Amino acid sequence: MIRQLAVIAVLASAVPLAASEGDVDYAAAQTFYEAGKARSVKPQALEEFLLCAAYWDAHFKAQHGGMLTLEDDQALGEDLFEVDARAQSIAYRMMYDKQIDLEDERLWQLSWDASKERDAFFAGEQAPGERYFGMLGWCKLDEVEPIDDE
Repeated sequence: MIRQLAVIAVLASAVPLAASEGDVDYAAAQTFYEAGKARSVKPQALEEFLLCAAYWDAHFKAQHGGMLTLEDDQALGEDLFEVDARAQSIAYRMMYDKQIDLEDERLWQLSWDASKERDAFFAGEQAPGERYFGMLGWCKLDEVEPIDDE
């Protein structure tokens, strides 16, 4: 918990607020994401694995559920656009499940909370985007095989 609060504090100071409410500040989202990726300590604890799975699950739902248009997704930056959000979420679920077998109920609640942060950002609120995109950056695994639907 202390780690997460420290991340939020660092990310909060990284970028000024968007010009006006209702604007989607894609540059800020990219900055939050990059700041999360730059953190030297990556997720290691069970709670962090579960949290990362939830954030990537929320992003997958946005990409494939109609929340993000292709233009929105591309405007978030090449790295975030090209990441396989479902593969990221599944990789974290597997890391979590290897250590303890729990119901997915908490995952769905955390994913719902992440979705609310995402939705608020795309409605023009800056602060929820700091956490949402910062968490995606912090949680990005570099060596995850994409999932082929075919």
